[in-house]
Amino acid sequence: MKATKVMVSLMLVLMLGATPTWAASTPLGKAVPRSGNATLNGSTVTLESTIFSGDSLATPADGLAVVQLPLGDQVHFGPSTSATLLGDRTGLVVSLERGMVLARSGKGQRISVNAHGIVVTPAEVGSFEVGIQDGTVVVAARQGTVEVAGINQSFTVPSGKSMRFETTTETVAQGRSGVGGQAFSPGVAAAIAIAVSVGVAVPVGWAIAASLAENACEDAIQSVSPSAPTTQC
Repeated sequence: MKATKVMVSLMLVLMLGATPTWAASTPLGKAVPRSGNATLNGSTVTLESTIFSGDSLATPADGLAVVQLPLGDQVHFGPSTSATLLGDRTGLVVSLERGMVLARSGKGQRISVNAHGIVVTPAEVGSFEVGIQDGTVVVAARQGTVEVAGINQSFTVPSGKSMRFETTTETVAQGRSGVGGQAFSPGVAAAIAIAVSVGVAVPVGWAIAASLAENACEDAIQSVSPSAPTTQC
C-alpha cells in the first residue's frame, strides 16, 4: 500500500510539472454515436467524426456514444454526459463535466478521467467507470485496480469495488502546466474530503450495455473480414 501511494504521488507530481505537449490539432481517434444525437463541439455527430485534443463531446438524456482510440482503447459516454478530451496518441484525459463514462484502457493508450478536480487513472489493463452524482464522484473498478488522486491524498479502488468521493476546492500554485495543468482547472485542484466504499457501481453499466454489445458484434465481424460491413450490428 505504501509503495502504491508513493507511485501515485510521484505520478501526480509528474502530471503537475510536465511540459505541455498537447495541441488542438492532435487527432485522438473518432467519436461514434450509438443512440440519440451526440454532439461534438456543438455539432451533431451523424456517423463518426475525428476528434482532436480540446474537443468537447456531449450526449442527450437518451444518448450514448463511444470514443474509439487507434490502438483499441475506448471511452463510452452514458446519457446526459459532457466532457472535454485532452491528450495525444499516447494517452487521453477525459475532463468529465457531468454524467458518466466507462473507460476501457491499457491496449496501448492510457485513459485517465478528471472529475471535479480529482484524477482517476488505471493501475493496469482493464476498465473502470466514473460518474458525477449529486455533487460527488463515484468510481467503480470493473476490471483491474484504479488509482484516485486528489491534491491531499490518494486511494486505490480494487478490482470489482466501488468508492464514492466528496471533494473540496482549494487554490494551489498558479502556473502549473502539462497533463495536470490541463486535467485540473488552471490554478485550481480538488482535495478529497470524504472517501467511502459503496455497494453499487456507477449506473453506467446498464446504460452502455447496448453500446458494448454493438462493439463486440463489430469486432467479431471484422475479425473474420476487416472489410465486411457492420451495419447489421
